[in-house]
Amino acid sequence: MGRLSKVGRKTSEVETSAKGECVMKDKAEIEFYTVQETAEYLRLSVRQVYRLLEKGKLVSNKFGRATRIAWCSIQDYVAATLKKTTRETGGTEPDLRSESDNLKED
Repeated sequence: MGRLSKVGRKTSEVETSAKGECVMKDKAEIEFYTVQETAEYLRLSVRQVYRLLEKGKLVSNKFGRATRIAWCSIQDYVAATLKKTTRETGGTEPDLRSESDNLKED
C-alpha cells in the first residue's frame, strides 16, 4: 500500500472530546483523509467505509461534495475495535502509541 496523502497538515495536537468530536488544541489543524484513503488504511472496501459512516462508527465532514474523515475519527474507530476484540478474547490491549513515541522513551 502506498503512502497516504493528507488533506491537512500533520499534527499531534488533536484530541477527541467526550462526544467523540475532534478538538483542535493550540490552533493545530486536523488531518483529513478521503474515503478511498481511509479504506486503504483500514484495509476495507470503499463500500464498507461508507457503511461505517452510515452506522456512525466513523465520523465524516463534507466540504462541498467531498467527504473527508478526520484522522482522530479513524483512530477512535480502531481503538474501539481493539477494545471490543480484547474484551472478547480476554487478552490485554495493545499499545497504540506510534513507533516514534516508543523510540523517544529509549
